[in-house]
Amino acid sequence: MTVPRNLSCCLLFLGLGALLAWTSPVDASEGAFRTEDLQYRNGEIGLAGTIYFPEGSGPFPGVVVVQGSGDSGRSNVWSQTAAKLLASNGIAALLTDKRGVGSSQGDWRTSSFEDLAGDALAGVAALRAHADLVADKVGLIGLSQGGRVVALAASRGQVEFVINFSGGAVPAKTGLYHELEQTYRQHGVAEDDIAFLQEMTRLSFVFIETGDCFEEYLAKRLEVRARFGEASVETWPETRDHWYWTFWRLNHAYDPVPHWQVVVEEKNTPVFVAYGEEDEKDNVPVATSVRRLNEQLASNLLSIHVYPGVGHGLWLHRGHKMVFTRPLREDLEAWLKAHVLGSNPGSG
Repeated sequence: MTVPRNLSCCLLFLGLGALLAWTSPVDASEGAFRTEDLQYRNGEIGLAGTIYFPEGSGPFPGVVVVQGSGDSGRSNVWSQTAAKLLASNGIAALLTDKRGVGSSQGDWRTSSFEDLAGDALAGVAALRAHADLVADKVGLIGLSQGGRVVALAASRGQVEFVINFSGGAVPAKTGLYHELEQTYRQHGVAEDDIAFLQEMTRLSFVFIETGDCFEEYLAKRLEVRARFGEASVETWPETRDHWYWTFWRLNHAYDPVPHWQVVVEEKNTPVFVAYGEEDEKDNVPVATSVRRLNEQLASNLLSIHVYPGVGHGLWLHRGHKMVFTRPLREDLEAWLKAHVLGSNPGSG
C-alpha cells in the first residue's frame, strides 16, 4: 500500500493545529472595514498586524487574533474571516503575522508556547495603548493551535475575555497521536497499518523526551518507507538537529487545561469555546476536550459549544463560499453582547 502524497506533505505540521490557509472564496462577514497596520514588540522581537475596525466612531473593545500552526499570518483566510466576524460584531480585531511570518520577526519553529503567548500579550498591550480602543476591554481569540496558546497567555497576563476556536484541551502529545490516527484513517490506511505507523511516532517521542532511540526511530522510518513508499516519510526528519525536534521538545508536554483553570476560576475571565463535531474525526479529540474542560473547570464563565455538521474550520459550504455555521455566529454574537459589549461606548 502507498500512502498518498498529500498525506505525507501534511505530516510535519500534524499536532501543531491545522494550517487552514485556504484561498477559497469565503463569506468573511463582508463589510466596509477600516484597517490600520500596527507595529509592536515583544522584547527584541518585532511583530506586525492589521487592525480591523468596526463601523462607527468608537472607542471599541479589542481582540488579538492568535494564529494557528505553521506559517500563518495576515493572508490566512480562516484568521481573516474570524477577524472580520469580530469586527462586524463591534470588536476591533488585530489580525497578526505570527512570529517568523510576513512582517514579524523571530521563528515560530524554535519557539515555545510561552514565547507565542508573550507575543499575544504584546498585541494586547499594543491595543490597550490605541486611542480608538477601550483599554480595559481587550481580549484574545485563538484559532486551532492558537486556541491552546490563548489559555497560557490569559493565565499569565490580564485580558477581559477569551475565545477559543478549535483549540484542543488535551496535552500536545496526545493531540498529535489523535490527529495522526484520524489522518491515516481518512486516507484509507488499514487499522493494523495505523498501529505500525504510530510506532514511528512513539519512537520519535522517545527521542524528543529523552534524547535516546534515534537510531531505532531511523530504522522504523526505513521500514515505513519500504512498506509505504518514499512519500510516506519525506517530511519526517532524518537528522538530529532538525527544527521539528526543537519545537516538540519545547511543547510536547503542554496541557492547556491547568491554564484554563487559572483563567476561569482564579481570574474570573469569561471564555467562549467552539468545536466542530466532525473535528473528532480530523484534528481535535473533541469529546475528550469537552469532558476535560467540564470536569476540571467549575464556572458559569466557561461557555462550550459543539456544532454538528462542521469540522475544524467551523465552516459550511454555501455554493462557492464557505461560511461560519449560523449557530456559531448567533451564539458568539449573544456572548459578546453579554460579556464584552454591554457598556461599550462605541457600540452605537
